[in-house]
Amino acid sequence: MPNHSFPIFATSLLLCVITQAAEPVAIDWAKARQHWSFVPPKAQALPKVKDAAWPRERVDHFILARLEAKELTPSREADARTLIRRATFDLTGLPPTPEEVRNFVNDTRPDAYARLVDGLLSRRAFGERLAEEMAAFIPRAPTDIRVNTLKTSREDLLAALEIPAAPTPYA
Repeated sequence: MPNHSFPIFATSLLLCVITQAAEPVAIDWAKARQHWSFVPPKAQALPKVKDAAWPRERVDHFILARLEAKELTPSREADARTLIRRATFDLTGLPPTPEEVRNFVNDTRPDAYARLVDGLLSRRAFGERLAEEMAAFIPRAPTDIRVNTLKTSREDLLAALEIPAAPTPYA
């Protein structure tokens, strides 16, 4: 049985919006400029923390203060094996190779983690993973139809991310 009340509701709602929009609304610009998004950010004083040795960066003080307020403690730092597995899975969706794990575990440079992340971000697998996530937000259309030059195929998305498309067995 069709629902005949919906068109009546939609029409009533549309009329309310039109009549309210037709009335001019005065904007208090002085009050509007006080909105938080217009206020320039200021450096906040660092909160007092019990474990002063844990924070490495300014933001860590705020995180630790919230944890201590809830009587929680930070997790211990992950070992190198766990760290490379987490980073590689998160950024590429793939496990690290045994050679990559060995190289990272034996790398004693202070910027070893930053180097690892830079290397992962430059991989094709990262681009493919990013493209897969971005594809969920692109409207779907047949690949032979281009609306406003919107390209939706996987290869076009990879090309936009400057990632060379790998040959596919079905091409």
